[in-house]
Amino acid sequence: TPFAARARAGGLAPTNDSSAAALYETTQEVMEKVGMYAYEISSHANKGAESRHNLTYWRYEDYAGIGPGAHGRLTLACGSTAENLVGITSGMTLHKKSFWNRAKTALHRIPAPGAWLAAVEKTGHGTCEETPLDGDQVVTEMLLMGLRLSAGVERALFHGITGQTLPEALDLERLNPLISRGFLELDEAGLRATAQGQQRLDGVLAALLG
Repeated sequence: TPFAARARAGGLAPTNDSSAAALYETTQEVMEKVGMYAYEISSHANKGAESRHNLTYWRYEDYAGIGPGAHGRLTLACGSTAENLVGITSGMTLHKKSFWNRAKTALHRIPAPGAWLAAVEKTGHGTCEETPLDGDQVVTEMLLMGLRLSAGVERALFHGITGQTLPEALDLERLNPLISRGFLELDEAGLRATAQGQQRLDGVLAALLG
């Protein structure tokens, strides 16, 4: 991203780990005092007022990126292409077939507004890239997104999207040490990061996913 490129070039002064951890802890304390809990690692809300928009992509459900440069993830029937996405992205009528007849697809819209608009007027959509994701990619993306949530990755939702159970999809030799060290929890509800794990989530995810 431009942010990462600037950081590598020395154009930004990133906060050191100790200062970042202290700021994170202070943020949690302040927000909890006013009744706004962290439903996601960087999102706070009163109970029942969580952003449905945010939860859609943190839960790795389907979302359609529409405007210039937008990204989306849609579950499409095998063989669907950008040419027949117009009705899907306008009316949000997604395919409801069984998992094995569906594929999670990454969509990217044309970044330049003028070129995007010209494509929409000509073809009805501004899609420039359409990439079917394989099973490993879907599992990885769902864990990257879902472990940011305080509720974590729900077992039923994970199975519905990936076609696998959590134990089937995870490398237990990587998972078990993270549980033993108090960074992750796995129970009947699903897999989630503890408070310690959320504060170190980049490292936890690297250790879990390799």
